[in-house]
Order: sequence, then structure tokens, then C-alpha cells
Amino acid sequence: MFLCFCGSVSAEVNSYAERTEVYDQWMKAAKNIAGDDEGAKDVLDFIIANEQKSMPIYTDEGLGIRPLLNGVQKEAKSLLVICLMPGDENTSPEWFETTDNSFAAGFMGDESMSIIVLRAQAQMSDVWKGLLFLHEGFHAMAHVKKFFAEEKDPLRHRVIEEYFAYAMEFNLLRKYGGKAYETLLDKEVVRIKKTDKVAPEYGMYEKELTRIFGKSVSQRETFLRETIFWLNAQFQKIADEVKPEKVDDAIATFLLGCYQNEILQ
Repeated sequence: MFLCFCGSVSAEVNSYAERTEVYDQWMKAAKNIAGDDEGAKDVLDFIIANEQKSMPIYTDEGLGIRPLLNGVQKEAKSLLVICLMPGDENTSPEWFETTDNSFAAGFMGDESMSIIVLRAQAQMSDVWKGLLFLHEGFHAMAHVKKFFAEEKDPLRHRVIEEYFAYAMEFNLLRKYGGKAYETLLDKEVVRIKKTDKVAPEYGMYEKELTRIFGKSVSQRETFLRETIFWLNAQFQKIADEVKPEKVDDAIATFLLGCYQNEILQ
């Protein structure tokens, strides 16, 4: 449950400036990786039109959130963006539990609001910050616009939404990485077709991925990009093996298994 409070606090002006600086860094990274991709531009347009910078606050129950208005807010916004500053995770036990140190960005939503959380100390290079922001932005857009409202099963709903978010992300990776990425992806598809193991082989392509994306700035980034690369190859493998009209269902079934077996979280 999210509890939204709209009053002012003494440090709000400074907090708005600090969090806006972090937001601008994430947004710049997202715009750079999005380029002229229409799907990614739709997500960016949605975020820009609907975002309301906010901060976590303490409440007796639930996740307390305060919009940072920085002036007159004429109408309520549908997307709260919380740039998580160092120490924010200690605002309340609920925020500490929600914002563990394993993630750089995330999406939360219920019937009343949509929230994107962006960590100030993300430990991610700009390429992966941009991809993460767009991925979570797609979830926010899908939630607000009810793209998959007809799917009532919560896990199935999540799987379908993730499929479309990843498809956008993989398209951007192919554009950014060019021929070198495509060649490496083909190599991984060949490998996974020969094995029964359904999990990434971390470290196998570290040198090649570094040549394409630059040196990873943290273990968190290394883990993310190797997982995403492996998942991209799995999508491609499925597309190679099933009839075109069955690809969507086959990939959704694969993703469902990944979440059920905790290969993905």
C-alpha cells in the first residue's frame, strides 16, 4: 500500500533540486539509448508528460511518498518518480525492505498510482541506466494505460508485460551493438541450443561484451548485462524453433518458467 502526502517540508526545495539532478542524469541516458526508436520514444514521451518527482517519507504504515511540487501543481500526475538518495532506504522499515541494495531501478504500482524508483548511486554506466529507465518506464506506461487489463491472472499478466518490455530493450541493444552484438548473439544461440541448462553462463562473454558496451562499472552491471544478453539469445532461439504465429506464446511460457524457477526475479 502506498500513502501519498502532499504537504510541504522544510528541506523540500533542496530535495527537489538534488533529485531533479539525478532524474536528469537517468533521462539523458534513456534519451541517448532510445535514439529514433519509436517504441522507446513513446515511453519517453509518456514519462515526460506524466512524471511527478517525489521522495520517500516515514508513515506508520505502508510506503510514505511526498510529491515534490516545486511550485503550483495544477493537476495530479499519474506517475511518481522517486530518485532514491543515499539514506532514503532508512526512512522507514517498509522503504528499507522495498529498496534493498540489489536493484538500480524498479517499478511499483497499484490501483491508485504508479511509481518508478531510480537509485542515485546506481553503479551503472549510461547505456544500462538508459535501458533500465526505459524498461521500468514501459511498465509504468502499461500500468497507467492498462495495456494488458484483459489478463486477470497476476503472474500471466506480469509475464506478458515483461515480454514486451524486454522486446523493446532487445531492439535497442541490437541497434546499439550493431554487427558485433548480432554476431555474439548468434554464437550464444548456437551454444544454448546444445545444452539443457536454462540459466546464464556468467563470465563466458565478458571480454566481448566489454568491447561492445565498454567496461562494466560494477558487479551489478556485469550481472545485469550478462543476464539480459542471455535472455535475448533465448528469445532468438525460440523464434528460430517455432512457427511465427506461436512465438509470443512460446516466449511467454519460457518467461513464466524463469520466474517460477527464480532464474529471473
